[in-house]
Amino acid sequence: MLASWHLSKPERNRAEIAQLLTGSGVPSFWPQLDLFAPRLDPFIEACRSAQSSLEVVEAALRFFDAVHKIGPSLVRQVVKSRDCRKAAEVIGRNLPESDGNPQPSPKPKPQASTAKAGDWQPGGTLAEREEIATGYLTLLGWPRADVERLLVVLRHPPAELARGG
Repeated sequence: MLASWHLSKPERNRAEIAQLLTGSGVPSFWPQLDLFAPRLDPFIEACRSAQSSLEVVEAALRFFDAVHKIGPSLVRQVVKSRDCRKAAEVIGRNLPESDGNPQPSPKPKPQASTAKAGDWQPGGTLAEREEIATGYLTLLGWPRADVERLLVVLRHPPAELARGG
């Protein structure tokens, strides 16, 4: 749904995408999604340019940030709505799944964060993001030890660890 909305932003694409999604009801969500574009666009762009596991994690964090800013209860209401369930059913039935090898668009990579790893402190922005990432990755089935190792690398990139940082 979000991908179709993003691709439909240029007016010249709307008719073709709407035709592809005929019967799904997805195009009716686009005007509402337009209202949340400033919150959703960073997530969409991070997804489009993600090429590494760390960038995929950053995209996931941007999604959680968007949900937080929009309001989890509103997002939950939309996802549980009859229209959204119908759209998911039609999309799942009519559109082929990808082969698992998406080709990223040649966009500039988003910055992982404006805060430095040294800025980490309990209750701070980075700690909050780590908590969200930990919850998400463990929900996906990552072992907690693997998540913690990833967070160490994010806090102290390999070059910094090699210098003894």
